[in-house]
Amino acid sequence: MHALLVVALLSGAASGKFGKISFPVTGSKECQRHFTQGMLALHSFFYEQAHESFQLASQADPNCAMAFWGDAMAYSHPIWGEEELQAARAALGKIRPEPRLTSKERAYIDAARALFGEGDLTDRQRGWLEATSRMAQQFGEDSEVALQHALALIVNSDHFANTQRLMEAAAKAFDVLQRNPEHPGAAHYAIHACDSPEHAVLALPAARQYAKIAPAASHALHMPSHIFVQLGMWPEVASSNEASWAASQTWADREQLSLEERDYHSYIWLAAAYFETGQIRKAERMIVDLAEWIAKEDGPGKRFAYANLAQLDLTDGEHWDKMEALLTPISKPLPLEPGEAAGSLGCALHAPGAGGKVRRPIGLVSRLMEKATRAEAAARKGDEAAVRQQIEEVQKIREAMRPWLKGAPPNRKAMQALRDSAWLASARAQRARTAATWTEAIEALRKLADLEDSEAPAGPAFEAPSRQQLAELELEAAKPELALADFDRTLDKHPMLSRALLGAARAAKAAGKPAIARERYATLANLWKNADPGLAELAEVRGGAAIAAR
Repeated sequence: MHALLVVALLSGAASGKFGKISFPVTGSKECQRHFTQGMLALHSFFYEQAHESFQLASQADPNCAMAFWGDAMAYSHPIWGEEELQAARAALGKIRPEPRLTSKERAYIDAARALFGEGDLTDRQRGWLEATSRMAQQFGEDSEVALQHALALIVNSDHFANTQRLMEAAAKAFDVLQRNPEHPGAAHYAIHACDSPEHAVLALPAARQYAKIAPAASHALHMPSHIFVQLGMWPEVASSNEASWAASQTWADREQLSLEERDYHSYIWLAAAYFETGQIRKAERMIVDLAEWIAKEDGPGKRFAYANLAQLDLTDGEHWDKMEALLTPISKPLPLEPGEAAGSLGCALHAPGAGGKVRRPIGLVSRLMEKATRAEAAARKGDEAAVRQQIEEVQKIREAMRPWLKGAPPNRKAMQALRDSAWLASARAQRARTAATWTEAIEALRKLADLEDSEAPAGPAFEAPSRQQLAELELEAAKPELALADFDRTLDKHPMLSRALLGAARAAKAAGKPAIARERYATLANLWKNADPGLAELAEVRGGAAIAAR
């Protein structure tokens, strides 16, 4: 069934299907055709294809204001906090005075001018929300207006913390999807609005539908896995991202893109699904491939992907003995771009306010993850001096990331300080192994876990959740009942997380709760039904599950 699903999705990818919408604009028939194709691509965040279609639309009819509007909007990647401000303004600047424009088209253009006007990105996105809110009041029955407003609500949801705005966006998206079951934007934005453990089940039908609506967009093949991850549906996560990665590779080969321009987002989600289902050999082969690609053509995209998978391999597989070899591909300084200052740690040309393309600092994040991994390893060894050394390195990178801070969650700085404290306390506990130091380390990690739990989890747990790390520390400190409670709380936020299931089974067994231990082992055994035969813990898990089956 798993292979058949991937084949079906790839067949759809080859069909060129992006969904169906109705978005009439003032322009020629040929212009309308290209504009519609541009909007279909834009709804699936297929920005390159959107630009191509909108530019064909403006060539077909230079008086079509909405063709330039669409081109401008494709320079905004709002969910990711990215934009090309000058290019967007230039596109809007090409709009000619056109008396035939409808009031709705003028409202779209006014909203875009708010998004690309004066001020920083956060303030401009707020202005965009206000403009789309007015549009929704004036043109309430229009599906495209509703979805513009829904997207603006999601983007202005305080990093997915404002449930009221997210549910308003979801309601708008579901309403459009009910009226038009083939609308790509409706399914897409419903998934983003419900991307949390509490609300994911609401968007499960939309997730299953989206890949069928727009199989020609690799992002549409990936997006259902956002819901699948939140529900612990790891085999479905694998299927989605196998299809998405293959489709993105086909498109990248056709466009002759470099290795750096590939879609590593679906790639690392696929590897995470392999880790969770116990298919470690597949995941580790992907890590080896990434290392080879970095050696061939270094760049921040591949480094970010590699850092996530290296971290997951170390923590999920307990492979700390091979840390140095695993981190080697991302240990050297980032290659600087032309025009970047010699002392830069990387990504400086893409910072907000730098005047260029605003992009996420994934190169810096990869360096941060490498240093954080070393700090974690030092803490596990009880080497407090080495932890402090790595914290100093981490702080230098955090300082380089300062230009992006306004767009970060408000508790990010507090979380960083708590993480530093937790590393140091864990190192002291591992070294001294006294009741007092265990208590100190547990309390430090609990504070971090409590703060981390205030945020909705986003995607696979490439870094072990702090609540899971807390439970592991409690189990090591001979506090199995506390550990079981925290493993279960981890599973509430990250359903079917394999390491949390294994930890819960072991904690329940140590706490003298055999029924709970058997249930957790049985659940994990089912998740690992296609696991590598040589997986170290497989005999333990199947043995525990076999007891449950008697």
